[in-house]
Amino acid sequence: MGLQDRDDIDALYERLELVDPPSGLAGRVLSRTVGRDQRANAWRWGVVIWSALSLMATGTLALLSVSLGWELHQSGSLYLLRATMGDFDLLMSIRSEFLQAVLETVPWFNLAALLLNVTILFLLSRQLLERLPGQRWAGGSGAERCR
Repeated sequence: MGLQDRDDIDALYERLELVDPPSGLAGRVLSRTVGRDQRANAWRWGVVIWSALSLMATGTLALLSVSLGWELHQSGSLYLLRATMGDFDLLMSIRSEFLQAVLETVPWFNLAALLLNVTILFLLSRQLLERLPGQRWAGGSGAERCR
């Protein structure tokens, strides 16, 4: 390379000098790396645990949904709703009897269990989303951490 081919970068490279690293640099780098590995392992286990809990809640949701549907069918609630939804005038004329029949036939325990499971699944999913790296979503403290 001749003098004509030299540019500013070549001039900068010529002025570079070797510099001794600060004392204790290797120890500081290693100490931060070890701490990061421990945090990464704890994070991985947290994601695994929340994922497993979310999967169990999803399976429970499927079972509760089938159970609620079966109970609605067995109790006659579906027939009651189908009969009254087809004729709105009939529904308005027998409001109190319809309400009493619904209160007696709906499987409230199964419905409450299903709603509780949906709430738990929502909370577990939210916890899992907060632990995923680089995820941006509009909820909780995870949104602030990911920015």
